[in-house]
Amino acid sequence: MGGGMKRILATAITLLCVACGDDSDHASTSGAVTGRAAPARGAENSPPEIISAEIEPEGAWASEPMSLAIVASDPDRDRVKLEIEWYRNSERVADLDGADVPAGSFARGDRVYAIVYASDGRSEVTHQTGAIIVANSPPSIRRVAITPMRATALDLLQAEVDARDEDGDPVELSYRWLRNGQPIGDSEGPRLEPGAGHRGEVVVLQVRGSDGTAESDWIASAPLTIGNAPPEITTQPNYTLSGSSRYDYEVAARDPDGDRPLKYELVEGPPGMAVDIVSGRVSWQVPGSAKGVYPIELRVSDPYGGKTTQSYSLAVDWSELPASAAAPATPSRATAAPPVEERDGDYTEEDRVGEDAGDEF
Repeated sequence: MGGGMKRILATAITLLCVACGDDSDHASTSGAVTGRAAPARGAENSPPEIISAEIEPEGAWASEPMSLAIVASDPDRDRVKLEIEWYRNSERVADLDGADVPAGSFARGDRVYAIVYASDGRSEVTHQTGAIIVANSPPSIRRVAITPMRATALDLLQAEVDARDEDGDPVELSYRWLRNGQPIGDSEGPRLEPGAGHRGEVVVLQVRGSDGTAESDWIASAPLTIGNAPPEITTQPNYTLSGSSRYDYEVAARDPDGDRPLKYELVEGPPGMAVDIVSGRVSWQVPGSAKGVYPIELRVSDPYGGKTTQSYSLAVDWSELPASAAAPATPSRATAAPPVEERDGDYTEEDRVGEDAGDEF
């Protein structure tokens, strides 16, 4: 039986009273068949007839409801009362006495049949239905979602799935990731690695369950639109000076979405320090008067509002003071606080990248 097949079940009970004479005189109910008042007749009574009684659907699952379709008649057009008994593996199910059986009343492998009693008040007949064997229920996928709900190219995407099997079988899940409607190659597990989706792309996850015998339909998550990811600074600060007492640091950055151009800015730094807006080169001609700790903050941004900052500190001491303002200054050492990198795209996250303080030059 194919998993996930939609079934249209019969309504509670189908009854047809076939009368002698006008065959339009019948009614359908869930427990009795009522014809018009019986015409005058002799004392002899004709018993009702159960023409057919069948359990629907024939290959029912434990996870779906069942119903009993009955066709009955009375030759004398008497009111017919029906009673139903359900049996599981030859034992009566005491709490089932109607034509409709709720889902979950039986389990896979149960042998199920019903006995129908039809009475016109004076005579009673019985009919036993054919038995059905409750079939294996395919798993059901009740919920599929992608986390985080707000993601960028920097995020690991993961599946959240609610899968169940009414027969208690273990469920094995299959995954299918789509980007802009197309399958993403080599992505058949519950996780999608960072970088598989970029700004503006739409990712959907489809999941199917199997119990080894039957499979569910593919169930899709809500579409997830990937947001803008901020740039990443890929270099560590420089803590050394050139022989001419000049400080240089080539800041390098990459954008996970491939956005260009990137903009480099000096947010905080000592007087005279500058950064090239295009290349990211930081330069500072260290004056002889420089002494102490200088906090530095650099920012890199993309055209879509994503930005990253890197913060660190330089502590400058001199082995000897310059003889004059024009004399070159020779710093003896500088200490550096660990750099702090902060990213801000559509969503904010912090990465701290540190080095031990106390580097010397």
